[in-house]
Amino acid sequence: DDVRGAAAEALLPAASHLPKHKDEFPPLLHALWGLLGRLDDPDLLTSPSNVPIMSLICALYELPETTSVRPTAEENSTLKDVVPRVFPFAAHPIVAVRVAVWRTLRRLLASGGDENPNSKPEWLDALSEPILRLLFQALLLEEDDETATAASDAWNDVLERAGDDAVANVVAARVEGWCSTTATTTGARPDR
Repeated sequence: DDVRGAAAEALLPAASHLPKHKDEFPPLLHALWGLLGRLDDPDLLTSPSNVPIMSLICALYELPETTSVRPTAEENSTLKDVVPRVFPFAAHPIVAVRVAVWRTLRRLLASGGDENPNSKPEWLDALSEPILRLLFQALLLEEDDETATAASDAWNDVLERAGDDAVANVVAARVEGWCSTTATTTGARPDR
């Protein structure tokens, strides 16, 4: 795990040059998303090595060239297929990993609109519900200030880009559970 993280960290300074390697770049991107998808590996789930992996993904998605590369080797794969791979890390015991989750989400949201940086990414409609659910939970329960700020910034970005109808649909489906969760006594386990 540490080797994977160290390798990703070593590539960070060269991130802007990586897409220029047309044959090697897609497999690299596929491998990075693949690492986040290995939820059967308990060491990877609890390792801080996920931070440089997510940081490299963020750096790569700052580049317009990356948006034209499929995130996995599967035909027609899109960010909709891989963005949920960061979700399990939102509850990671290490603060830096949780912060990396919200920064990665913000970067992916920003890379969604090539011509208009405030436009809605194509994948957001399909993932609005789980993203808003995780963010609401983070806003409510996060004790670390940096992570809470990162989650709040991601929450605002999702609300801004998702559109009123998508947000209204999620709120309508979740409002009862959210109210129940916010009404939970401090120190008690939420019902939902």
